[in-house]
Amino acid sequence: MKGNRFFKKKSNKGCLLIHGLSSSTQEIEELAHYLYSKGYTVLATLLKGHNTSIKDLYKTTWKDWYSSIEKDFNFLSKYCNKIYVIGLSIGATLSMHLIVNKKASKIKGLILLAPAIFYTSPLVKLTPILKYIKKYSVKDYSKYYPERKEAFFDIVDEKALKDRIAYKKIPLSSIESALNLIKTVKKEIKYIKVPTLIIHSKKDHTIKPESSKYIYDNLNIDKEEKKIIYTENSGHVIITDLDKKEVFKEILDFIKKRK
Repeated sequence: MKGNRFFKKKSNKGCLLIHGLSSSTQEIEELAHYLYSKGYTVLATLLKGHNTSIKDLYKTTWKDWYSSIEKDFNFLSKYCNKIYVIGLSIGATLSMHLIVNKKASKIKGLILLAPAIFYTSPLVKLTPILKYIKKYSVKDYSKYYPERKEAFFDIVDEKALKDRIAYKKIPLSSIESALNLIKTVKKEIKYIKVPTLIIHSKKDHTIKPESSKYIYDNLNIDKEEKKIIYTENSGHVIITDLDKKEVFKEILDFIKKRK
């Protein structure tokens, strides 16, 4: 797939998978194949401006990324009468916006993986000012992975690092746009009315684990319809990292219960 959009038809039950900011479908590919093997149709969305060049990402905003998702949701709806939306990081935040704005009866479940609400870096809040000083910021996780010569990504598993297809730097304007999305979605969380599973790593160095607790607490649905899980060993990209098997199983179990 090489990080591009892909669609695999299997049944009338479908999973829409959404990757994170500055990444690609590579990070959701293994989960997609896993769900496909279990009988689900899968569609991995490639957000606009991703897996091409950093200059393309610079030209986009969160509304462009959302348009990619909405288009693919409408496409998947033609083939499936039951849909489960799965998003990672900003992909999870975009997923929440989709749930609230589509209000589609076909959506039977929402899975949020390391959802972006609170960033760990204190500099993120200064992005609206810093963007006038420099266009791009090189990702640097050396503080958390001091043994690595290059630490562009928040992933513990060395093998997963080798396969990663993602930009090594990010436009500051994209971070600012992500913050605008988060501001919007924080007001929308209470309107989410579908069963929701949230999974976050305690060792996430990109998005604070408190983000998941914030969402869980603000979901206006019965306790039986929402669940939060914390993993112990992974970095931010939990579906490619050390706890991925556990995460895959939790996602499958959750979907099976929401027929």
